[in-house]
Amino acid sequence: MEKYLNPGNFIILATVLAIIFVIVISILSRNKKGGNRHVSASPVDLGDNEMSAFLEFADEAMAITNHSLAIISCNNKFRELLSASIILNEQPLSDILRAVNTSGELVGLSTLLEFKTGDKVSHDNLYISDQSNKKLEIKIEVHRIPSKLFSDSIFIWKISNISNKKAFTTEQSDFTSVISHELRTPVTVIEASISSMLANTREILTPTQIKLATAAKENVLFLSRLLSDLSVYSKLQSGEVDSLVNDISPRSIIEQIQRVFNSQAQSKKLVLITDHDPSVRSVISSEAHILSILQNLVKNAIQFTDLGGIITLSSKSVSDGVIFSVRDTGIGISSERKQKLFENTFHANTDTMHEKMDGPGLGLFISHRLATAIKADLWVESEEGNGATFFLKIPYSSFAKKIENKVLGPKISRFSFKK
Repeated sequence: MEKYLNPGNFIILATVLAIIFVIVISILSRNKKGGNRHVSASPVDLGDNEMSAFLEFADEAMAITNHSLAIISCNNKFRELLSASIILNEQPLSDILRAVNTSGELVGLSTLLEFKTGDKVSHDNLYISDQSNKKLEIKIEVHRIPSKLFSDSIFIWKISNISNKKAFTTEQSDFTSVISHELRTPVTVIEASISSMLANTREILTPTQIKLATAAKENVLFLSRLLSDLSVYSKLQSGEVDSLVNDISPRSIIEQIQRVFNSQAQSKKLVLITDHDPSVRSVISSEAHILSILQNLVKNAIQFTDLGGIITLSSKSVSDGVIFSVRDTGIGISSERKQKLFENTFHANTDTMHEKMDGPGLGLFISHRLATAIKADLWVESEEGNGATFFLKIPYSSFAKKIENKVLGPKISRFSFKK
């Protein structure tokens, strides 16, 4: 024990403790200074060189202004987009950025700085003119950041040229539309040929050949529906689908759907029931969009319901609108699949043997987009193995309130046919 208590060991121990103390103090001091540097290291508190580098690395047109909206710095993309080769120091942003709204009225830049929540605000549907006086649609994002170098907050302006993106989307939609149109003719010929073969030469075909021909016909019909969906999808992407709004009768909608799918349901020995609430009044909406949505829903119900099943198409009145529903006794939808049901890449079930192509394809995605276009709500309630019910809620518009609240004729309570 005595050898550990000699003065030499005390000196060594004291030295080690002193070194540890110095290291701890150094670390604490460095963290404190680092915290201070972090506060001042935002782009707005950097020097001119650092600020310029920050702006030039941005992939959009950007500018920084002070609280008076005088330009502190900007990047080349900002100069190019706004056709301003020379920008003076602290030049007012309003001299360079002159945006108008959809009505052609000049927008005051200060009105774009209404931060309701947080320090970021964005504005769409704004327009500027380029060097050739061509109108460009832009999107403006403004970020508010406190600054130490300036007495007040500064603003970072990000300006995106939406016209180029929309032009690219239009080109994609046009290409998709052309391809779907060109493929429609050969697909129709193939379907007609297979149908003729199955109808007229069953005595020649073997059971295996009949099975393969039937599978081929089902796939051709699936491809035909997919081409039709692609055509609508391309129009949706390019914004060419207009919502022609008029006064429509929910009862008439249900009757049209029933007539369209009567024979298809019979061919699968399904019971089709329609149930219309007599208290439902007319609504102001797009009849074409509603019909398209309900046709997709009923088509899927027929596809996913086994022989002898029941499909019910109904309507009912609620306080703020009309709810259409399509209920089936089919295979149902799992919770995992419901989360992706309205995505444009979803297929509920695809037979890898290619005997049968199941799945909504683009139909539900298109239906969801059409519902959004008419400010309607589309959702599903389902459990795997227990069928599914799709709901489409059409709201009463302000115009519909002016229409006389009338009962739409005698009640059609149920319609069915024998298997």
